[in-house]
Amino acid sequence: SSDAICECSPSKLHVSPRSPPQPSPPPSAPPTMSPSPPRPSLPPPSPSTPSPSPPPSKPPASGVCKQASCTSEVLGMLAGEYTCGDRISWLQTFAGGSFSEDSACSRVAGEFPEECGGCATCDEAMWPNKDKDLTCGSCKVLVDRFAEVYGTCNGYCSSINRQCAGAWEEVADTCAVSYAMTCDQTLSSSDAICECSPSKLHVSPRSPPQPSPPPSAPPTMSPSPPRPSLPPPSPSTPSPSPPPSKPPASGVCKQASCTSEVLGMLAGEYTCGDRISWLQTFAGGSFSED
Repeated sequence: SSDAICECSPSKLHVSPRSPPQPSPPPSAPPTMSPSPPRPSLPPPSPSTPSPSPPPSKPPASGVCKQASCTSEVLGMLAGEYTCGDRISWLQTFAGGSFSEDSACSRVAGEFPEECGGCATCDEAMWPNKDKDLTCGSCKVLVDRFAEVYGTCNGYCSSINRQCAGAWEEVADTCAVSYAMTCDQTLSSSDAICECSPSKLHVSPRSPPQPSPPPSAPPTMSPSPPRPSLPPPSPSTPSPSPPPSKPPASGVCKQASCTSEVLGMLAGEYTCGDRISWLQTFAGGSFSED
């Protein structure tokens, strides 16, 4: 047959002679490494290599108020008891009135021109009579009803308490310029482009005595008007009749448990009633009574 099954012993019959012993290298000896070819030396850099280009001299306006003049120094300037930056940030909170950044910057800069004037913005969204609501650039808008209401760009800018900085005739009710005009130049047209100053001419009087709280202060810590003191009851005045066992929900907070004693209780520096009343004002956030 060409095939058969065979089984062999696990061990060999004839053992080959051992190879002569060779000493092992000492463990501390590092493995032999082939020498690398020498690396070619590179020439030193030429001294004539040009320096990197300097940054642009005037970066685009960005950050708080989007004004290059609204620096960290201006934002950190104290305006009354709080800094310009604190006042701007607080006005953008719900308790401060939820102003836009432009409106907050404009309001604070107008209220404190010496300290915070560098953060003045135009807030063009609040300017009147913009044709198609078009803003043509910083502090520059397409004015509607130009000849009928304002006559000149001086007239338009003074109507928003600003100074004219430029005037142009427009093309087809757009921001495209047909030709430049002077600020006092009249135009028998319903539209013109006017540019006004970022800062206002006449500063409105500062808000009454109570400064806006800084962002870190909770809204309820803002001062409330003092509560009028009531005369003590006469000892001979008879006690009032007891109320019905379960009066209908009415009065402050519509809770029978919200008594005059609770409302007059001091919570920190102000009473519970003062705090509830203040939160229902515009400055306090216009909360509902509940």
